[in-house]
Amino acid sequence: MISSNIAIKYSRFCLRVLKNLEKAQEVLKTAISKDPNNPRLYLQLIDLTLQKENVTEAEIIEVIDSFLEKETTDPEQKVLFAQRKLEYLEDFGTDIQSVQVAYDQYQKYIKQNKENAKKKETKR
Repeated sequence: MISSNIAIKYSRFCLRVLKNLEKAQEVLKTAISKDPNNPRLYLQLIDLTLQKENVTEAEIIEVIDSFLEKETTDPEQKVLFAQRKLEYLEDFGTDIQSVQVAYDQYQKYIKQNKENAKKKETKR
């Protein structure tokens, strides 16, 4: 969607030129509300959140989970986001339990994706 691409560019402008991280995040969140299944918007929001000085684990996980919780998102994208979550927690997580939960979630999405692929094959 063209408006999503423009929102991404404008959020970068807000961050790099205006030096306004909050405005950049607001632009992306507005774009997400209009195009909720666009993974690029979520990836940009994750990137922006990582730009903060005192970013917390919870902030990053919240963005990833907001994508994973959507029913209408592509199963392949869910696998990729679950993998990103797992890798982030492995690298920066403070709780081994959260890593295990993320691993289980990742495995669940892999299984769902395989099942969807089989369904598509049988429809052909």
